Amino acid sequence: MTAVDIPGGDGVGIRAYHSPVKSGQEQVIIVLPLATTPSLIKETVTSLMRHYTVFTWESRLILTPEVDLPGPTALSIESHVRDVDAVVNYFGIARASLIGYCSGASAALHIAASNSGRFQKLALVSGAYFIPPRECELTQYERDVHALMPQVAVDHDRASYVFERFASWNATFKRRPHEFDAEFDRPYGHVDSFYRYGVSIANFIHSDWKRIAREVTIPTLVTCGRLDDRTHYASSMLVASRVAGSELYIDEAGDHYEFCRAKPFLIEKVTAFLSLS
Repeated sequence: MTAVDIPGGDGVGIRAYHSPVKSGQEQVIIVLPLATTPSLIKETVTSLMRHYTVFTWESRLILTPEVDLPGPTALSIESHVRDVDAVVNYFGIARASLIGYCSGASAALHIAASNSGRFQKLALVSGAYFIPPRECELTQYERDVHALMPQVAVDHDRASYVFERFASWNATFKRRPHEFDAEFDRPYGHVDSFYRYGVSIANFIHSDWKRIAREVTIPTLVTCGRLDDRTHYASSMLVASRVAGSELYIDEAGDHYEFCRAKPFLIEKVTAFLSLS
């Protein structure tokens, strides 16, 4: 994909990406998980490029610790949502479908609720929706996020303390390597990125997901994997029950990373849904 630096509405620079633009080709915008880059989904982009021109961008400010936060709302959900307007306007995208993956699914839900007129369809893949534990069965990873990230978001000093504890823990205990460790671990490499990541996630945790889901009015596909140990499939089922007229697909043998691997049946399911008139 080609990288382009574009201005956001509040002056924050956005690193956007696009595949080769082909005349007459449908357009898809992918909302990446917070604090990741398109290298996470390179196989998926290659697969989708057969059908679509693909656009995406990196979540604001999290992976650029050298850039100062311009204000207290710089990491708000509203700021993240407005960045898609900057992408759409810069590239002159008249009509597109939206795909959100992992925490990008939560952001995509907010985007679709705010900008339904700009998007024709929505696909939510293995979503991390930050639903409270009292409302839904969660994985251990999700419970840890709910417990930890609001603490990280308190202030930079608290984030620094937790960051140091993480570094000490990682030096002592070796976890089993995973093929996507380098992609998902990016915010844990710098204390400022860690703090900004925590603030962004805490904002999603504290948002009214039920209201947002009810405000989505475009055709929506919700997909998840039964074997996902990162985001529990129960949360996808709950979101699908709140989005009017949505379609739910559960991959009985799927885990959290099938989208990154461009699992053929999953990609076919998503493209078939997006291509239906």
